[in-house]
Amino acid sequence: MSDALQYPMYGPKTLGQILDRVFHLQRANFKLFVGISAVPPATMSVSLGAVFVGIVIPFLVRLPKNPTPAQNAQMGFVVIPAMMSTSMTAALRSGAGRGHHPFQL
Repeated sequence: MSDALQYPMYGPKTLGQILDRVFHLQRANFKLFVGISAVPPATMSVSLGAVFVGIVIPFLVRLPKNPTPAQNAQMGFVVIPAMMSTSMTAALRSGAGRGHHPFQL
């Protein structure tokens, strides 16, 4: 961390100086940057694991072993809209609703 204090208080003047300072700070504080970048994925993994254990597993245990066609239709009326709303939400969050296409060059 003391390496970061070598720079003067005034800011860099050129793009090369800015990039040099950024890469120097990243090299000097590599563990800090890795730690900071690991927190959101770890939090999301723990949250999704809790949802899976709390909701999905009990739901799967309660499903009938040999469902009738009527039960299949009832499950379809729940599962298909849930899948569609999840897919649409993911598409809108990824930018598809703002004219951005994921495969556009």
